[in-house]
Amino acid sequence: MKIYLKGFVMGTADAVPGVSGGTIALITGIYQRLITALSSPDLEKLREGFEAVKQRDVAEIVNLMKDMDVPFVLVLGLGVVSALTVVLNLMESLLQSNPVPVYGFFTGLIIFSAVLIYREVKLIDAWSKISAFTGFILALSVSGIGATSLGHSGVVLFLSGAVAISAMILPGISGSLLLVILGQYEYMSRVVSSTTDAVIELFSGGSVNDVIDAGSPATVFVAGAFTGIFTMVRIVERALERNREATMAFLVSLMVGAIRAPILQVDRHLQAQNLVWINVVQEFALAVILGASTIFILDRKTMDIVEKE
Repeated sequence: MKIYLKGFVMGTADAVPGVSGGTIALITGIYQRLITALSSPDLEKLREGFEAVKQRDVAEIVNLMKDMDVPFVLVLGLGVVSALTVVLNLMESLLQSNPVPVYGFFTGLIIFSAVLIYREVKLIDAWSKISAFTGFILALSVSGIGATSLGHSGVVLFLSGAVAISAMILPGISGSLLLVILGQYEYMSRVVSSTTDAVIELFSGGSVNDVIDAGSPATVFVAGAFTGIFTMVRIVERALERNREATMAFLVSLMVGAIRAPILQVDRHLQAQNLVWINVVQEFALAVILGASTIFILDRKTMDIVEKE
């Protein structure tokens, strides 16, 4: 139950752009165990598992699952998925009714997260500076494209899932933020909400086909995320091992460039309502301050735990 609840808190953070589930994993003391578990599967273990299943060797299967910490990952994952379902349903409603303060809150989360994490980045060589510049320009460019042009094809959703899951486990880097950059956050919130509604209706005489239709985009996204766990996570891990400064500079600069994404979403809303920024600047600014304060509190909590350890 403790692991499930920690997963639930991680999922809640992962569902909000600017807050990292990795930060929550660090705060709750499970970060290293999570990274170790996600990195443990390799070809040799998978081959052993396949042979054990083939020979119906239950004892060997159980030992391999324990060795790879599968029960921990499954329970934690269940908590994450539960929270994502609840929070994304809530976000879908809030984005429909109050998009300006919601995106303002996201902006505050992103700005203060970037400021805090940049304390850990040292642009000491040319590679670090090039990585920082590249990350900033990439996020700035894709933010403009993602909000309008990428669409929601199967390929885009699959790649979005793979990219988002790799960011979700890094302290400070938000997977949901990358979804905002790619223009998929609001769409995936609607998908989760419609899928949830279809499942609930199924128990009161609804159609299975409605569940399949509503959940198809989510299935593609999850498939991408599952692939990302065993590919992109390893790529990020190796990049950090080879050149931590350059890799962190790139990742954090993505956040700085991503500040454009929620602002563009607000701008799009204002245009649809025939409004201008002066009409909403006060509520947007207050939401930014609230978002920044949330990150400040999380950072203080993380710092207290690190100092105690």
